[in-house]
Amino acid sequence: MASARDSKSQRNWWSYVSKLSTIVSLLTFLLGGGFCYKQFFSPDLRYTILPVYEVSPSIFSGIILENRGRRPAEDVWVNLSLSPARIEQVRIKTQEQYEIKRGGQPGDSHIAVSIPRIVQQSSFAIYFVTSQRPQLDHESVLVSSKAGRARESSAPGTESRELFYAGILGGVVAIAFLARVWIWWWGAVNRPWKKRIIVHSIKDTPTEGKQC
Repeated sequence: MASARDSKSQRNWWSYVSKLSTIVSLLTFLLGGGFCYKQFFSPDLRYTILPVYEVSPSIFSGIILENRGRRPAEDVWVNLSLSPARIEQVRIKTQEQYEIKRGGQPGDSHIAVSIPRIVQQSSFAIYFVTSQRPQLDHESVLVSSKAGRARESSAPGTESRELFYAGILGGVVAIAFLARVWIWWWGAVNRPWKKRIIVHSIKDTPTEGKQC
């Protein structure tokens, strides 16, 4: 009886482990799949704030927007505030269609540009000429699309952090997959509780005496 109870307890324990590993594996694959889709199969808008150059009496600056993803970025908006500087001249360099919605005229300190679509591996550059030094930073630059807000590509350590997180997630997915395969293989090959139940069933089966 004790051996039968041990076999049943082991069987229940193994069933719990198998179910838990299945749930953890599914969650890991879902998170990993979402991360990979976002990293490799969606738009990836990055903007770079260009250094300020002073050629008296004018000051030159600007930003470059790039789509480094593998899908086009749609409904892109670029909002820039150059205060306290005033725009003297604006030049836009791109192959995409765009429309200046607000500002951008001589004397303005802001500009808003609407871009219906930026294809993958394409860029959009805005250059300014001002009489004062503009305050361009992550607070005065807002670039967004249907996929979300763009990130500043010049932020220190951005690429390294993304590669680090991708490596960690890839390792977790690989470990979860290998653990699930090992659990399935061990359970399929050994099945210790089934062997014990069969053995005890044979031992406990009463034998009938032979009739003469």
